Amino acid sequence: MDKDLYGNRVADPPNTGAYQGPGVEGAAPDPVGPVAAGLANGGFEQGLAGWSTRNATAAADARTGSGALRLNAPAGNFATAEQTVSGLKPDTVYELSGWIRSDGSPTVLGAKGFGATMDNRVSATTWTRTALRFTTGANNTTATVYCYREKPGQASCDDLELTESGPRAVLTSKVKVGFGGSFTTATGYTPSTGENVDGTLSRMSGGEQLDGGAVTLGGGGQGIIYSPREPVSDGKYLTKNILSEALVRRAAGAKLDFDTVLSLAGGGYYRYRSGSQNVTQFGMYGPEAPWYEQQQDGPDLSSDAYTHVALAYSTTGTTGPGVARLTAYINGCQAGTALVNQVAAADAAKGVLAFGNDAGTRNRGLHGSLDGIAVATYTGAVTPEDFQLTAPGSGCGDGTPPLPPGCEDDPGTSGPVTPSSVVTVATCDRPDRILEKAAHVVPDAKQLAWQQKELTAFVHYGMNTFTDKEWGDGTEAESVYNPTGLDPDQWMASLKAGGFKQVILTVKHHDGFLLYPSRYSDHSVKNSPWWQGGANPKGDVFVAFVKAARSAGLGVGVYLSPADGAEIPAAGHRGKGRFGNNSAKKTVTVPTLVDGDDRTPGTTYTYRADDYNAYFMNQLYELLTQYGQIDEVWLDGANPWAGQYDQPYQTTDWYDLIGKVAPHANVAINGPDIRWVGTETASGRDDEWSVIPFKGDPASRNRDDDMVVPPESDDLASRDVLTAHHPDYLAWYPAESDVSIRPGWFWHASQDSQVKTPAKLLDLYRTSVGRNSVLLLNVPPNRAGRISDPDTAALASFGQTVRATYGTNLLVPSAGSPLTDEELTSAWSPAGDARSGEVVVESPQPVTFDRVVLQGDITRGQRVESFAVDVWDGTAWKTVVQAGTIGYKRIEHLSAPVTTSKVRLRVLGARANPHVAKLGLYRAS
Repeated sequence: MDKDLYGNRVADPPNTGAYQGPGVEGAAPDPVGPVAAGLANGGFEQGLAGWSTRNATAAADARTGSGALRLNAPAGNFATAEQTVSGLKPDTVYELSGWIRSDGSPTVLGAKGFGATMDNRVSATTWTRTALRFTTGANNTTATVYCYREKPGQASCDDLELTESGPRAVLTSKVKVGFGGSFTTATGYTPSTGENVDGTLSRMSGGEQLDGGAVTLGGGGQGIIYSPREPVSDGKYLTKNILSEALVRRAAGAKLDFDTVLSLAGGGYYRYRSGSQNVTQFGMYGPEAPWYEQQQDGPDLSSDAYTHVALAYSTTGTTGPGVARLTAYINGCQAGTALVNQVAAADAAKGVLAFGNDAGTRNRGLHGSLDGIAVATYTGAVTPEDFQLTAPGSGCGDGTPPLPPGCEDDPGTSGPVTPSSVVTVATCDRPDRILEKAAHVVPDAKQLAWQQKELTAFVHYGMNTFTDKEWGDGTEAESVYNPTGLDPDQWMASLKAGGFKQVILTVKHHDGFLLYPSRYSDHSVKNSPWWQGGANPKGDVFVAFVKAARSAGLGVGVYLSPADGAEIPAAGHRGKGRFGNNSAKKTVTVPTLVDGDDRTPGTTYTYRADDYNAYFMNQLYELLTQYGQIDEVWLDGANPWAGQYDQPYQTTDWYDLIGKVAPHANVAINGPDIRWVGTETASGRDDEWSVIPFKGDPASRNRDDDMVVPPESDDLASRDVLTAHHPDYLAWYPAESDVSIRPGWFWHASQDSQVKTPAKLLDLYRTSVGRNSVLLLNVPPNRAGRISDPDTAALASFGQTVRATYGTNLLVPSAGSPLTDEELTSAWSPAGDARSGEVVVESPQPVTFDRVVLQGDITRGQRVESFAVDVWDGTAWKTVVQAGTIGYKRIEHLSAPVTTSKVRLRVLGARANPHVAKLGLYRAS
């Protein structure tokens, strides 16, 4: 269909992929998942073998692999490819999925001959996934799968799959309510004729309003609770297959934060993402650490009409953990892909289900209304045909965003795009225009300089070093801090041996203890035994740190935690009670001069700020004006006291101040210049994009909060994400991949034997720097104030190996090439402004290699979406690498060394004419 009742394409909401929760290294096997059902050559890698066609050809512009189906419908005729699959089971649910790239007119993926006909229609001009479920008849054992186009034009189909989901579902209705009844007691609900409640249905707070056949919810603790008569859990896990549905409308203009639509005993959910006003998410988690949480994003819900939301949950375990599967549907169309978890969902709410709130926490209320709810238990495989409530809409299939009102005759912006680190997107810009704009987003000068350093070190050092903790609480006495041999010069020598070009010090961690003598706090080194009278630079760790870094030729960064336990307004905390004290904003001059202040600032800055933000900005001013040039300001997003002390961060004011007093500094993580990669394992995505889409006002620079998908998502900025969300702007927002050389971030004697090996560090180099990111490796000094010997040895070996492996490009052509001249802005591009092309580089002598390095000229944007590298074996080309985007740098390892004198680079797809700066061949040291 073109769009649902509220104007959104809902057949294939953005599939950002499930991310693993803490402790989970990979996805679980899927014993409750689909089984391949005999569709042959669905990826068209064997041309059209197995398919009956009309006006169709095999094509090379595949989504994956090397083959795809091209439909070429002439005027007055149609184009199709069909395949009849036999051996299907009667009364069984099958899922047909595939990818379609059309030209703005509908192209159909469907199935027929199974006892009915069902299809989805896609008009999108970019590759779009669509899926449908159908149930075979009682006597049907075959189905014909087809990709079809009726209107003149071209379209492509690829990666078609047919899988068996299971036998036809048998449902047992537990709840079906349209709110035609009444709440006859303080909270209890009495159904009207035709409604069904097998158990009890009640209001969560008593303040929920029933009027006109709908329940209005005001967020907070409001919601509807269903307590089943027959248990759906064993007290720890959800052990019944559950289909939960709601007809929901969100409140216009309400501020949403974890607003929950459906909750399966607290362990499964459909809700709004934290802090997002337009992105929902569905997921589930286990009952205990490591939680095994799985999530995906879904679309915004309407404030104008009711949307049907459903969760189908199944598990293999009738008792115990089992394996669980969760599928979400919006208006009868599957959202994303099914989630699979290696444990059943948690029973966090003692077997009750909730609508409009979380059944466990009961503080994530929906701002909106419910027009109907339903619950069923089931066996078999659920399809939308099994829903108890009627889903709005007339079909599924098209992932292309609808045109906003008034854009039918407005094509959006046109003309050349001016390259910039931020590019706005007009309301009526079409998908192709959005992609064109994305191709012209480039780094600013400081972002480029940061990326080219490649290796940045983190130094976690402070109060936690002496308390043997990871997170302090701000009650620690200053006397605890007492290093006996603080030696920043030794830190820098160790880090430089490892190849690091920049270093960041935790001047203040979450406990609030300061490693420099601030004018605004007594909880600092100046009240420690190490201070010894306050003679700088001995009494100022940051002075010694900066001096040592600059002597070693390293850039300098500062970590200043926004969360501050010392400033919590509670007994025993060592600050002045400024964090979360609910103080009113007042006019503040930065710097705020204090008694005995030795400064006479030529320029001051005025803000409206509460107590803590005034304190924080004065700290920023000290650190950014007293120690010379600062290259990176690291603002951690972690807050141990979230939910206990509500302290708003005036980030827009912070960024403004930093920009004025330290214009060369990149602001990282909770900042506008550098983003967190999404894990603390230094493992970037296979396709790591630096051009990121955002909702909101680019002037606010709240990049971390404005991302259209969460920073942990598997896909942040592919074509699908860019076009599905219609962002307000695009910005260069590169990834920093943080990890510690030890299990902990601070030094612990017990971890001396657990330092990462040089081989592990080398692999982290590949998965971070080699995936278009910067590696941020934490190396924590010990209590004496030195980096311990195991860490120093690992760093030295790592640095030596990187230099030995990647120091010299083995590919040295007899004729000069921009691909081998080691200049970032000297690049090869396909002729004629083409978006694909190939180039061959020949070496006068054969070279043996097992590492391939590519670099893009990112001063002209990140454009390559897919590429391949081939070697000539004497008779034919052999592909050794095929991958996605390049970005600043891409490193690929071969399974075995290859020898050749001729190498071919093929750019298979790009957002605009690509610029490849380097093709390097290397041999592992």
